[in-house]
Amino acid sequence: MDLKQLKIAIKQLAEEKKIDEEVLFETVESVFAAAYKKGYAKNSQVIRSKFNRENGELSFFQVKEALSDENILAPDEERIDEEDKRVFFNPERHIKLEDAKLVQANIENGEKIFFPLNTKSEFSRIAAQSAAQMLAKSLREAEKDLVMKHLKGKEGEIVSGVVHRFERGAIFVTIKNTIAKIPYEEKIPGERFREGESVRALVKFIDEKPRGGNFVTLSRSSTDFIVKLFSLNSPELADGKIKIEKIVRIPGQRTKIAASTEDETIDPVGSLVGPRGVRVLAVRGELNGGREYIDIIEKTSEIPLFVEEALSPLKISSVIYDKKTNKATVKVLDEDIASIFDRSGQNILLSAELTQVDLDIKNMSDELMMTVKDGVLEKHVDETEFVQQREERYAEYKNEKQTVENDKTEEENKPSEEEKGEEVIENPDKEKESKDETEKETNE
Repeated sequence: MDLKQLKIAIKQLAEEKKIDEEVLFETVESVFAAAYKKGYAKNSQVIRSKFNRENGELSFFQVKEALSDENILAPDEERIDEEDKRVFFNPERHIKLEDAKLVQANIENGEKIFFPLNTKSEFSRIAAQSAAQMLAKSLREAEKDLVMKHLKGKEGEIVSGVVHRFERGAIFVTIKNTIAKIPYEEKIPGERFREGESVRALVKFIDEKPRGGNFVTLSRSSTDFIVKLFSLNSPELADGKIKIEKIVRIPGQRTKIAASTEDETIDPVGSLVGPRGVRVLAVRGELNGGREYIDIIEKTSEIPLFVEEALSPLKISSVIYDKKTNKATVKVLDEDIASIFDRSGQNILLSAELTQVDLDIKNMSDELMMTVKDGVLEKHVDETEFVQQREERYAEYKNEKQTVENDKTEEENKPSEEEKGEEVIENPDKEKESKDETEKETNE
């Protein structure tokens, strides 16, 4: 084994993997020590190796701990309690303090003393194989630690990864050499991914002492994920010139955002929407294939106006707010009544959550349609009266379309005047015979 070449390889690997060079040297030392112990030492011995960073030489040592008589238990003696730190003397691991002082005069109780061993440049096949396995494992751990240190400062930030596998409704994502997890409850309902597909998510939690190997928990369903996506697309939000006061969300369905700014020259809504809607469309493109609606309004202290804006795109006739009960009575135009039941009243429910106001939704005849109180939505009428089933809704349209198509087909099959004229010219004898028969019948 060419140790000088190994030193060069370690330096190259450290540069390539962006791993601390010293970490790799320490890993190699522990691997060689384990290989030496497996091939040439006793199981009870403590073996250490030292790799010279300058000349690439490798040295081996047996390590023993220096113990005074007060720290040693007699063979037939038992510990008094858990605080008793005395140990049974093992000559392969320990050395009495007075003997250790003969080798190293200034050694203290509990310190380690290193005894040089014969250098072994060649290891047995099994020892070498074991060393290679340990080295590969240590490198993976070193890379993983590096990734974890990198991600540690990114809690609450968005990271990109590749879908690795699926398990019990969860998605496992590879971020460099670390496997992160998007639990079932942190997914957007209805989204579908394939193995090898790229995915972005929010770093929600990092477990420094993981169980089951799941270091990082990611989220795509949290409201913070939406905020961070907008921060990536809106410089004004990233710079703090505008602020998202509140955000509510039904993942995969609808999100409502209330934004504000202290800079009168900036339009907070326009900053998030972007020119021709490019910013909000970019965010929607990351969510459930663009099927999640996003409503953005400006936060205002005028509660009736805030409620009306939050209910957009619902067509409102009036909003009456009672400050004592914190309730707003909203009248909806009759032609827009059906839309309040759209998607089980999600627009109404999210609007109440966004404004923190209880809502009574009424029609123009003052009939109560729907109520949201303390976040609970209640319908006061049968929504089927206003929302037809899909088949019924389009039945008339389908019938009308079929009638038009049938008429068009008949018109195309009907002979033109030109065709009629040509038929008369081509069959003069037939027409004459028909005329003679008619005159004969008349005479009779």
